[in-house]
Amino acid sequence: MARDVTMMFDELKALADRHAELHTDRARLQTEMEQARLPWWRRLFR
Repeated sequence: MARDVTMMFDELKALADRHAELHTDRARLQTEMEQARLPWWRRLFR
């Protein structure tokens, strides 16, 4: 039973890590989208 609990916590940690990665990716993509919406001349001077 202790092994089962350990396995469940390992799976939970893996899910939490994946969630954090997805959150980071989403923030990066959102930033890229905001920059892509700027006119080309504003992107030039950033």
